[in-house]
Amino acid sequence: MEEVEVVIVGGGAAGLRAGCVLNAQGISCVVLEARDRVGGRSYAKEHNGKFWDVGGQWIGPGQERMYDLARHYDIPIFPQTEDGLKVLDVNNKRKVYKGLIPPINPISLIELQLTIWRLEWLSSFLTSGRAWESPLAKDWDTISVQKWIDSNLWTKGAREIMHVAVCAVFSANAEELSFLFLLHYIRAAGGLTVLFDVNNGAQQDRLLGGTHKISLCMKSDLGNKVRLNHEVVSVSSIDDKDIVVKCRNGAQFKSKYIIIAIPPILCDTIKYSPSLPMTS
Repeated sequence: MEEVEVVIVGGGAAGLRAGCVLNAQGISCVVLEARDRVGGRSYAKEHNGKFWDVGGQWIGPGQERMYDLARHYDIPIFPQTEDGLKVLDVNNKRKVYKGLIPPINPISLIELQLTIWRLEWLSSFLTSGRAWESPLAKDWDTISVQKWIDSNLWTKGAREIMHVAVCAVFSANAEELSFLFLLHYIRAAGGLTVLFDVNNGAQQDRLLGGTHKISLCMKSDLGNKVRLNHEVVSVSSIDDKDIVVKCRNGAQFKSKYIIIAIPPILCDTIKYSPSLPMTS
């Protein structure tokens, strides 16, 4: 059994960055990644000598740590182009347009804007980073985004555009997301329109070689501290002093601390002993 001070579960950007910070301070650590690559939802494929983003592509205002990492690794940053026409595909109906306003009927457009303002207003009641502390958190977490849309939007056009918007931002259908999570995401981003915009928005800039390049650089800095194909299956606390982490491939690690840097939905695939409190 290998012993380190900190075990980090997840080889995405967050887990790798945690490893780099600890390593720079001389704290022994290991990063355990279930897949055969690092990067999490950022990924790039090489084709004809060039790299193409096939995962998360953009960085924008508010993501200053990503900008800092890009500059640290001398990765060129360039703006996302906005030239040309935009394509809107709703229910297999394709429309081409210019500018910011989608080609839907005026009544739906008005309701869509009112909905954006309402969602941003509701998100303002959340404490950034601590959404569960809101008095309405429990109620909002028990309904899906789709249910909220169906109950609060009256025009077909506005409902359809909201569905497209949710899919574009989250790569998931509205019925798969809790309404609390949506509001938390809007609060963290600084507004809903920020998530859709290019200039001064979430799609403002790209990295030469793809955002995945940042993860590859951090992996290179960490060397053999990154272990691929190490899917964590259990985390056990021993006498409230040590932690034992077991992987599906049979590898085991003992540490004083653990950082779990994977999506919440994947956290449930790990067996904890003792069990984590429900409030966490």
